Amino acid sequence: MHMSERLNRTAWAVLILIAAGHCFAVEESTEVPDLPLPATSRLGDATGEWKGDVPWWRQRKIVLMWGHWWPSRQAADGSTLSKSNPSKKLPPSLFRNLSQAGATVYVEGWGFDISNARLAHDAGLRCFASVFAYDLSARIPPKHPGRFRRAVTRSGELSDEKKGWCPLDESLYEQWMVSPHLEGVREGLIDGLFFDWEPYAGHDEAGICYCDDCFARFMRRSDVQGEIPEPAKRFTRLEEAGLIEAYEENFTRRRVEMYSRLIGKLRAVNPRLLVASYRSYRWAFIRAVHAPETPFTVLARRHYHTDDRQPWWESYSAWMKAQGFLCVPGGHMNALFGAQTSQVSAARWLYEAAINEDGVWLWFQRHLDDEIFRAYATADTRIKAVEHAVGEFFARGSEDRTLVTAVEWTGRPELEQAVVVRTRHLGDRHLVHVNNVDTEWPLRVRLRWPRLEEAKRWTARDPLSGLHYSPDGTGAEWTTSRLRTGLTVPMEPRNDLFILVEPARAGVSVDRSALIRSRDFDALLDHARAAKLADKVKTVPVPPRRIENSIYGDRLEAILASTKKLFELPARDWRFQHDRADKGERDGWFRPEYTLDGWASIEIGDFWGDKGGKGAGWYRRDIEVPPLPEGERVYLHFGAVDEELVLWIDGKQVGDFTHRLGPDYGWITPFAIDVTGRLTPGRHHLAMRVYNIAGAGGVWKPVGIFVGPGSGPASAPIKEAPRVAAHEGTLVYTATESMGYGGDDAPLTIANTLRRINIRTGAQLRVRQLRGHLWSPKFSPDGRRIAFVQDVGGRGQIFVMNEGGSGVVNLSDNAHSDRFPVWSPDGRQIAFASDREADWDIHLMNADGTDQRRVAGNPGVDRAAAWSPDGTQLAWESHVSGVPNLWLCDADGGDARPLIAPGRPPEVYFFDRTKLIPDTFYLTNPVWSPDGTQLAASMLHHHLAYRAVVLDRDGSSITVVSKNTSPILVRWAPDGTQLAVSGWEHAQSPTPELTWIYLAHADFKPEDPRYPRTSRCGDVPLLEILSSPGPRQVFANELPAQGDVFDLRTWYSHGSALPRRVLKRVHCLAWSPDGKALAFSSDMDPSGAYHVYVVSRDGGAPVKLAGTASAWPQQISWRAK
Repeated sequence: MHMSERLNRTAWAVLILIAAGHCFAVEESTEVPDLPLPATSRLGDATGEWKGDVPWWRQRKIVLMWGHWWPSRQAADGSTLSKSNPSKKLPPSLFRNLSQAGATVYVEGWGFDISNARLAHDAGLRCFASVFAYDLSARIPPKHPGRFRRAVTRSGELSDEKKGWCPLDESLYEQWMVSPHLEGVREGLIDGLFFDWEPYAGHDEAGICYCDDCFARFMRRSDVQGEIPEPAKRFTRLEEAGLIEAYEENFTRRRVEMYSRLIGKLRAVNPRLLVASYRSYRWAFIRAVHAPETPFTVLARRHYHTDDRQPWWESYSAWMKAQGFLCVPGGHMNALFGAQTSQVSAARWLYEAAINEDGVWLWFQRHLDDEIFRAYATADTRIKAVEHAVGEFFARGSEDRTLVTAVEWTGRPELEQAVVVRTRHLGDRHLVHVNNVDTEWPLRVRLRWPRLEEAKRWTARDPLSGLHYSPDGTGAEWTTSRLRTGLTVPMEPRNDLFILVEPARAGVSVDRSALIRSRDFDALLDHARAAKLADKVKTVPVPPRRIENSIYGDRLEAILASTKKLFELPARDWRFQHDRADKGERDGWFRPEYTLDGWASIEIGDFWGDKGGKGAGWYRRDIEVPPLPEGERVYLHFGAVDEELVLWIDGKQVGDFTHRLGPDYGWITPFAIDVTGRLTPGRHHLAMRVYNIAGAGGVWKPVGIFVGPGSGPASAPIKEAPRVAAHEGTLVYTATESMGYGGDDAPLTIANTLRRINIRTGAQLRVRQLRGHLWSPKFSPDGRRIAFVQDVGGRGQIFVMNEGGSGVVNLSDNAHSDRFPVWSPDGRQIAFASDREADWDIHLMNADGTDQRRVAGNPGVDRAAAWSPDGTQLAWESHVSGVPNLWLCDADGGDARPLIAPGRPPEVYFFDRTKLIPDTFYLTNPVWSPDGTQLAASMLHHHLAYRAVVLDRDGSSITVVSKNTSPILVRWAPDGTQLAVSGWEHAQSPTPELTWIYLAHADFKPEDPRYPRTSRCGDVPLLEILSSPGPRQVFANELPAQGDVFDLRTWYSHGSALPRRVLKRVHCLAWSPDGKALAFSSDMDPSGAYHVYVVSRDGGAPVKLAGTASAWPQQISWRAK
């Protein structure tokens, strides 16, 4: 094992001891000398800083300002600050602005300047001195040549000068940690030390050292006899004696003792001195500086590189807080002020990050202008409003992420995960904080309390407004059972609310004007009536693609001004057929050879409402086109059509008109279709499919041929409908479409549907339609049945039907919410998530709905069940620790356990050799390998981004196979050799951001010579989608970008995230059964609608499946052969 890996495992052991409360014995030399107490603090006397026993960092959120101060203003003496001279005095106005904007902690840019600290305290700010790892080798040793020990590597060589100094040379570390700061601590000007471990220019601490002093101390402590070997033989000597692990443990222990002595010298002066750290987890350092009364402060950098959602909730903060650490999330300021796509304003993100954790920080390298201060001030107002109302809960309360179960009303999976709930307890009072983190969709959420104390009565109120929630609109009291059933609240996009649940006081009375009803609307039908209505919907084809190449409005006026009418189509002798089942396109009614037997007669100018009513109606006849002028464009002009038209000439689709102007105008709007090259002199067969949405219906004004200059306006190019001829199979997918019960507004009623499409032919059937919500369609293993979720009234029920839409059965048949069904490999059982016990757990039932039972789950959310290929085990995602992790159990629910057992860290194979937090792995959405020996998942790295990972079935190893920024979808190819991975990443400015699908090698290892060491581990790209650069992404100059993702040259530098920059997405990857193709949902079409696409595993352009448009992302299941 490599020494650095061994050291990391040793460090893990140290951290486990931290969590367990164990201490190392400290030698007598660790005693600190008596030092004078600090002078009176600039913010009050030594005891006045505390509100009772609450320290200052609990009284308010830590809003930490950190960055390059020299661009901010001129220095106090009027000279210009520069990077080469950053320590000049800063002007008092800067500190006043920081304080007015809501900052609470000023961090010195580099080192410590006592005059700046005084100005910070005068402005009401705390001051942290900066301590950079860079100085350990780049600054301190050159100033004291020959004074400090050089580090020796295990090969016996001196370390290079950038990491060349013994990490146990206490005199060096005292010059680094203690000497520069002792005066500031004594004067009460330094409230904390901020350690930046980033290896600037490669300068950092050395690793395990084998110098004379380190080796001799180990020999004495371990009672190893003999002379000290020469440097080149020391590691070999340890290896032969089996003492490598003992040496590394001794090294770690001595580091803890050294850091304890050094920080002790400062805390002897100021016992409340905080220590904060950025970038790296140095466990020996953390062990030494952390104490319950002065918690170690993590400046979490998870959000330094983040995706456009700005997801503060996706982090390891629950683990950090469990260790007693303070968690202060942050990132690069420019990411919120224009340098990348963001759905969230800077002010909103600052508020959310601070109020949900212990504070917030942003690093800046730019002038702090008025827009930045405005954003901070806006966030500060929100933060203070919450602190004023419920600050006691943040100061003294304990955090809990499992008290409340959230049930999103629609059941849409993406929105289900957009509800983030955290609770803080103070005795029997509970402050519930609910967040809708989706930026586009308003939500309604049922909040359930499964673990409240029984036999009590409660009140639930909004502590910010003072309004009380009421179960019935007449009183404010709630029983425990009623809260267990749920309180329903509406939420706007990217918004939050607080609910304070506390025991009801005797005789509590609240005026009705101050009551808020639980928002349990019943506008949708209940399950029984909705299912009955849905059963009446016929299985009908879904119309195929539209070209949308009609010309109308000003462009049509231009055509009419430059063309002449050559010929008017005959009004008589058209044949008509009403298409009640809308099957004409599927059956080829547009082909000249298709029979006209049984078709009625109709004239252009007539309405055909009396011949069949609404829906599709077809016109067909042959026409004789006269000679046409050479070189001129040819248009077919329609006076008006009620309301939509699709045109075929000789069996080829050439154009269409849709009511883009709305149903009130489309039916009277003239338009033209460019038919140049299609309508030529001679005999042609015309077919017109007219769709009557409301009203009379028909081609009710004349149709003529117009000719004009060849340079005139042209319709969009006509292309043949793409086909996926190389692939076979059938998909079922979800989509939205219009549905109504009559009236002019019928098209405005949105329904969810399930559709089945033949990949090769493009033929589609709508197998179910519901005025409600349909989700999670899954073909059974034999392809004969489809399981799906029907969600109405905020309660999902699992249904099964035959693959053609018949035989629909409600398997759930209960008053609870059942979601996310997954068939067992043999098709005999279905695993699913249910809230029937007021908590999300994993349940099983037989395929006919019998024997429903809970098989697994923990307090909190349990979701995303996945069957092992042999059907003997279930894997799922559990949030019991506050951090999502993978759990396993037997198929009957026995032997439930986390995949990675606590205290047994796996071997981790990273292409970038980055280390993980021990015993805690943020893992989501498990997927089994086809042979059942491994699982794939999406893993959040504790510093930066998501990775696609492969885990052994026993949890003994984790291998990173791909790298990304946003949450990623991972799907295993049927042959087990590759994983399809989709995600999002930053692009270097000014290039737009990128969404992609890659194929990752399932057997990748970091040192594998078959694959190059790239950022994506040698993945094979299938698809790259560039996002829109934004409506106003304007560059301030024409200079080329500097290759930095944080280049700042855009309109969006004000931090509002408006107008929105559209980032295209990929959803729901699904492999074909033969593994030769992938189906997915994406909004990459210029229209912005989501479509289903298929892309070959061998590459090539993805094919958009015609007629699959949807307002919401589709969920897709591919039927097995």
